[in-house]
Amino acid sequence: MVKKIVELEAKQVELERKLPLAKEDVIAFHPHAALRYRAKVEQIQEALTKGDSAAHEAIQIVRELITETRHSDAQGRACHPRGRGDPGSASLQGTA
Repeated sequence: MVKKIVELEAKQVELERKLPLAKEDVIAFHPHAALRYRAKVEQIQEALTKGDSAAHEAIQIVRELITETRHSDAQGRACHPRGRGDPGSASLQGTA
């Protein structure tokens, strides 16, 4: 039994050593983020099935989800978008 306790204590020490590293990668989501996202996607789908007049409504729903856009060049450095064909990338930050 003493051997098992020693093993568990060693494992605890190892996990505690790794804990600060793990905290940096943790992303906290609001408990209802998935439900809100699902509801917004359903609203978009409903608006798009209504026809052309509903397209504006769908665009507004999508815009409500996006709070920030981030652009980067091919090397991953932050930059301003340069238009079509730009080899960089865009990242959308949204609300939950």
